Amino acid sequence: MLEKIHQWFVNRRFKMMHFFVGSTVLYAFIVVTVSVVPILYMQKMLDEVIPLHTKKSLDQIVEKSGAQLETVAATMMKEKARDVARQVALLVKNRSAAELMKDDEFHRQSVQSFLKTGYTAVFECGSLITVSHVQRNLEGIPATSFAKEFPSWWSIFKKGIHCEEFHGKYTWAKTDGVLRDKYMVISPIPDSRLMVAATIYLDEFDESKNEIREIGRKEGEALLSSISSEATALVMKVSSTAIILFLLLIAASLIFSTTILSYLKRISVFAKALASRNYSHQMEGPPKIEELHQIQNDLNTMRETIVSYHNESCQQASSVAHSNLARQVAHDLRVPVETLEILKEELRKANKRNDIALDEAIERIEYTYADLSGMIESILSPKNNYLGRVERFDLGKMLSGLAVYARRRSHHQGKSIDVDVVRGKDDLSMVGSFQNIRRVFSNLIENAIDAIEDRGVIVIEASIQSSKIRVRVKDSGRGIPSGREQDIFKEGVSIGKDSGTGIGLHVSRMIVSEHGGDIGVKRRRSGGSIFEVSFPAMLEFSGDQQANPFSLTIPAGKEIVAVDDKVRVLSKIYTLSAPKGIVGSFFTSFEELLDSVDWSYLKENCGQLVLDNLIPGSKYDAISMSRYCREKLGGEVPIVICTSDHKDEKLQEFSRETGIPVYSKSVLTEASFIVA
Repeated sequence: MLEKIHQWFVNRRFKMMHFFVGSTVLYAFIVVTVSVVPILYMQKMLDEVIPLHTKKSLDQIVEKSGAQLETVAATMMKEKARDVARQVALLVKNRSAAELMKDDEFHRQSVQSFLKTGYTAVFECGSLITVSHVQRNLEGIPATSFAKEFPSWWSIFKKGIHCEEFHGKYTWAKTDGVLRDKYMVISPIPDSRLMVAATIYLDEFDESKNEIREIGRKEGEALLSSISSEATALVMKVSSTAIILFLLLIAASLIFSTTILSYLKRISVFAKALASRNYSHQMEGPPKIEELHQIQNDLNTMRETIVSYHNESCQQASSVAHSNLARQVAHDLRVPVETLEILKEELRKANKRNDIALDEAIERIEYTYADLSGMIESILSPKNNYLGRVERFDLGKMLSGLAVYARRRSHHQGKSIDVDVVRGKDDLSMVGSFQNIRRVFSNLIENAIDAIEDRGVIVIEASIQSSKIRVRVKDSGRGIPSGREQDIFKEGVSIGKDSGTGIGLHVSRMIVSEHGGDIGVKRRRSGGSIFEVSFPAMLEFSGDQQANPFSLTIPAGKEIVAVDDKVRVLSKIYTLSAPKGIVGSFFTSFEELLDSVDWSYLKENCGQLVLDNLIPGSKYDAISMSRYCREKLGGEVPIVICTSDHKDEKLQEFSRETGIPVYSKSVLTEASFIVA
């Protein structure tokens, strides 16, 4: 363009002075235009575009957080109603509503406040009579009397006549006449005609939204103010330079204008990315001008702040519901998982011709069922009891089956991996939880497959050394970074896997530990890792076994059943009995035992019942449980009580009366089990 203007002047044959003056004026106009217009455009971007996109992005984050908070509120209300229902279940058993209204303890447990405006109440199904309420003058009054006065509330509450759990939102007018939204969840009390109602004002959860919005607004204003100040300083410097040195810096002005325009486009792209919630976009490539570099830093800081608030709100909303959601999902999965077991048995019956391919399919279904069952039980287990039902099984056979499964899995993933099992003539029978032990080695083998890129080797070595079963899982994969060998067993730590959760090896260590074993890892010199797992081996005993000062005799082929809320105590009993081939079941509460016990099986197969005395949250103690077991088993199964309360007078009197021995838990450290 400048060349065309210059040629026009030459063709017109102006004098040199006229040409210089004209060119200078024209160049000055061009310099001012090219320099000032982009700066004004940048100022407009900073004053309008960025604040607009920032506010829009912040509002979207706040609204999304609000929706998540309402979801959390609904989940929290359901859990609160169910929790209160469980707490008062024992108090309402075989009692009328009239009796409960006079019971102050029932009122204290059934009427509970939570957060700022939430509370619970109890009413009777069918009649909808209020049994307990924060306003005691409402107790004994049917809820139907308020139906016309509060129609929105009544549309939700009237569903309680059917004694089923339900929930909903309604409008409630306070004493000041202001209408506010409330949320109510009603849950039945087990084995009764009563329901627990939990209610709260929803605007209580709006405070978190307002706090996020206010913090974002203040931070945004501060950042935009900083950006505006830097931009103003930049405009003044550039304008002054353009006016004073426009003849000497024409070329520089053109370059500068191009730089500004390019950077403004980057700012626009950055702002639009934030508005579209693309938080991974950053202002990259530091500009040559210091002020623009500062603006870039401020913009990146603003992005990090927005991302931080977004992540914080999402984590706050999801962490509350995560545990309950996991348990609900695990509970709902039980039915389809049990269907796998039924399908497996039906396929076995149908496979009359012993079809090899069908046998392999049945075996895969069996492995899948075992894995899913173990995962579900570990989620639903409130005390992480990794013993549970234990049995005698062949560990060598388990490892061989897992090797076959591993070969198929690696082939399915397009990898060429040789999986070998090396074992001597040792009897690798052990006592433990088959599903949980299989879960440990399945996890180790799957990790080994993931660690190998395309082709490699996995070797599983199993033998008995020094009265211990030792299993080594070796792979030729990428290995573990030096110094991180112990970190991989920590919860939440995943090394070398993009999709890892950091749970598998942590749970594996817990399972191995509660089976009286150890697990460790080391690096291979040739590349890869070696995981070593050890368990107490089953020992052979002659008929003249020497009893310790405290010993329990269990007939050969009989099982042991133990109940104690301390998993470490159950683990101790297990490590004493397992090496002698004694199988059994371990429970952390009396209720857990009663939920799963088959009294006919127990009467025929149990050789010793070991009970703790007082377990928190249980309505039974050792005395009532012993009597109940005696009644069911007819005195054919020996019972022993091991408790820290062994000197309690009631227990001692009960022991003298029934002949059931009562010992201190400390005797377990010196105890022995004799197989008769």
